Amino acid sequence: MTEKKTIEDLLQKFFNGQTTNDDEKRLYEYFSRDDLPDELAKYRPVMRFFKYGMADEFASRADDLRDFLADCPPEAHKTHLWLRACAAAAAVLILGFVAYKHFLKPFDPYEGSYIIRNGVKITDLNRIRPELETTLYEAESIQNEMQNFEDEINEIIATPRHIEQMAEAMFCDFTDAADINETSFTIKY
Repeated sequence: MTEKKTIEDLLQKFFNGQTTNDDEKRLYEYFSRDDLPDELAKYRPVMRFFKYGMADEFASRADDLRDFLADCPPEAHKTHLWLRACAAAAAVLILGFVAYKHFLKPFDPYEGSYIIRNGVKITDLNRIRPELETTLYEAESIQNEMQNFEDEINEIIATPRHIEQMAEAMFCDFTDAADINETSFTIKY
């Protein structure tokens, strides 16, 4: 393969962003020569820019910025400082607001709840929240009633003496009907 063909292939890779650092060095060296074929000479300014121009352009812009700041009166530096401080404070406030809205929003236990009424699924929390709260209240009431009932049952049979009396009454031999009539049980519902 000729050197010209190799350089053309490297140029193709360069413009496709596929060259290595060594490939680019080879291109820069090649285009810094004086004896370039006419069809490749048109790429010389591009290669010089990538070899020298980017660094020169950055350095010249940094120099321009330094010159601009050096020419500014001292009051302008204070103004720039205040502007930067205000911009930083505004950025912090905006970030805080966004964080609060998206990450720290209060917990809603009903989020994601829905009701199906007449075959229609209703997900609007403002419409279904009262029903959800009523259902929760009813469930708590039933739970409290069951707890009270359990407490009453425990009062009836909780002491060992009551259990003994119930066992004696249930398993004793009744010799006659008079014994049965004398034994009575009280059942509470």
